[in-house]
Amino acid sequence: MNAEKLKQSIGAFFERKLSLFNNVEFELIKVNEVNSYFVGIALLDNPEDPVNLVFSTPINHQHFYFIISEASPEIFKSELALLQHYSECVSNLCKDHSIPSDSVHLNERGYAGYVLVSPATFHDRLDEVIIVDDTPIAGIGVGTATQFDLKLKREQGTDALYENWNTKGKDCLSF
Repeated sequence: MNAEKLKQSIGAFFERKLSLFNNVEFELIKVNEVNSYFVGIALLDNPEDPVNLVFSTPINHQHFYFIISEASPEIFKSELALLQHYSECVSNLCKDHSIPSDSVHLNERGYAGYVLVSPATFHDRLDEVIIVDDTPIAGIGVGTATQFDLKLKREQGTDALYENWNTKGKDCLSF
């Protein structure tokens, strides 16, 4: 797939579906000596109460990963590039997978990793699949998870985790 076309298609998808305050900006994130991934960043709605969109761009894969959060996009850029790399080069990551993280930014706020969620978790207008050059590309949301969340999911399953989040009123945007 053409990287430039993928970047523009995924960026345009978010521009159509969400109220972006600015245009999507892309940054190339190096994950190792061989691989780099483009990550898109945009501000939603009001810059005085910022909510940021950060998403990865696949190289040769049919998933991209995104997070919408009140946190600075700097926290998630490398993390999403690493998720994209892992999914493309090691093992396919899809909805309901959980991923531990040793990110200092996450850990100092009480988070231990991520759970991959339906895009509708963030916004009901986000379709799960977009088409780029006749190829379906699925967007997968990335939600922050505590150590308790990861343990609960591992021991009791995804339904138990989501039920716990609903009971506690988890807000995937807050950080």
